[in-house]
Amino acid sequence: MTGEQRDGGRRRSRALYTEAYKRERRRQGRGWVVLTAGVVIGSTHVITHLGQLRFLPSTGWQDLAVGYPMAMILALIGFMMIATRTG
Repeated sequence: MTGEQRDGGRRRSRALYTEAYKRERRRQGRGWVVLTAGVVIGSTHVITHLGQLRFLPSTGWQDLAVGYPMAMILALIGFMMIATRTG
């Protein structure tokens, strides 16, 4: 009995995407999320310094929470996660 006869005449196809490819796409997706968070934090910081938005009690805490350094770190990590190839 051949393989086609056992499967009712249907051919078995291999998976369309490999596990490595799926891992790569998940990592890139997480990279886009981190990059977006960095852009949002940077934009919020610009608006805050323009005096349009106050959401924390002191300016010092606001600078630590939504400052340019945090925005740049998140954006760089996001870019690295998107651009780096594995395997």
